[in-house]
Amino acid sequence: MILSFNPIGNPQGREKAPVDCWDGTFCDNERFWCWMRGEDPENPGRMWHRLNVWDIRNYHAPDPVGIVYEQIGEFFYAEPNRTYESSYFKLFHLLDAKYHYDTWFDLHQCEHFRENFNCEVLLAGKDYANPAKEPANRAWALAVINAWRQYPGLNPDPEPIPLSYSGEQAEYFRRNWGPLQERMNIINTEVKNNSQEMTPELQLKAQSIAIEASIKHLLEQFSPGQHHSR
Repeated sequence: MILSFNPIGNPQGREKAPVDCWDGTFCDNERFWCWMRGEDPENPGRMWHRLNVWDIRNYHAPDPVGIVYEQIGEFFYAEPNRTYESSYFKLFHLLDAKYHYDTWFDLHQCEHFRENFNCEVLLAGKDYANPAKEPANRAWALAVINAWRQYPGLNPDPEPIPLSYSGEQAEYFRRNWGPLQERMNIINTEVKNNSQEMTPELQLKAQSIAIEASIKHLLEQFSPGQHHSR
């Protein structure tokens, strides 16, 4: 088994972030979203647009631009997991050409600030999921959820759920993740971050548990004595 880790999917955003960790102490949730995608100049206090790739010359854009967006050209910005033009996907495709990955575990954080649970596992959206991959993805997701249940302070959603985007946002994912879902097993975590119940230490522990549970689960799929190239 070959494991590859990309610890910072959006290095520009990490560099521009005003805090090391979001934990509900720095700002309320509306302000959090304004940091993420910028504050709408025409609606102060509200988040600006959510786009895959955009040209700053064509918009009345926030100043500063939200930290989610990576600058990929003199005038162009992108949300990394919504376009192959981002460094996030370019790094994947560079390494994938060498290693031909068959599994992708995407570690995310989200506010989920009004939900009772504080961590969950997401599956592919229903309209671009590969039915042949779904049983293995679900079993993997449940292995992560069961590991979370054993740790004090973690309250996972008991069932993995399909990504629920619709319209334009769903199309971004269908276009970029659909071809990958066809050949790879892919799930992703969402760990609550903009809430004081989830300290930075607990956020980190939740993701560490998810990684360890995933490695254990995937190794258990291999038959004893059988050789696997990746």
